[in-house]
Amino acid sequence: MKVDVFGDKALPKILLIHPSVADGRCFEPLYPHLKEYCLIVPTLNGHNIEDDSVYNSAKEEAQQILSFLLSNGITEFHCMCAESLGCVVAWEILISRKLQISKTVFDGAPFARFNAAIRILNYWLTIYLVHQCRKHPDKLKSIDETYPQVGDSMKQVLAHYSKQTVKNIISDAMKGIKTVPNAVYSSDNLIVMYGSKDSYIRGLKFFENADYPFTPMIQDGYAHCTFILNETENFCKIITG
Repeated sequence: MKVDVFGDKALPKILLIHPSVADGRCFEPLYPHLKEYCLIVPTLNGHNIEDDSVYNSAKEEAQQILSFLLSNGITEFHCMCAESLGCVVAWEILISRKLQISKTVFDGAPFARFNAAIRILNYWLTIYLVHQCRKHPDKLKSIDETYPQVGDSMKQVLAHYSKQTVKNIISDAMKGIKTVPNAVYSSDNLIVMYGSKDSYIRGLKFFENADYPFTPMIQDGYAHCTFILNETENFCKIITG
């Protein structure tokens, strides 16, 4: 796993965990607004275009992030912020209770359960996009239109995916998350954010049904993980406030 550290380590720290079909570069638009923080940005296995690693599971990714942090004496964070698949990894970090995190922000958390047919459909759709990115990346205009600031890097990651990585991502992102008693405390200051057009918005029921303390935040008119790029300064105010 690759982990980048930006800024003075003496500054308050923010942990940023990227979604699938992306890598640590997806957070670059945020950096100008977070100069007063030390940013720790992992690139999950299977997403680093410079190696042949495979994404196996959120639990394994969380363990590797924790290993890096603890071995470097980093245990306190102003905020842990994660998007989509990254939320599943961040969830494992949160419930491990090995770090002191003042605030956690989940954007587009894929905590809703989708049936087998939808998971299979998404697997083959993703495999199709992988092949398209390898052969005709310029034709995938929908990615550039939806995520214009980071479309190029997203297509690079997509083209780099292995079938095993795709299979494991689909499993983690679409099978739902098991509830754990007392996994979230009020002191976690958990914010769960979705765009109103995000199909994963059903994940709110996960937190409600588990009776976890959290603050829902619905961004009207936005699709999956698009608020962060269209309202970058406002998003940064949420994670730093």
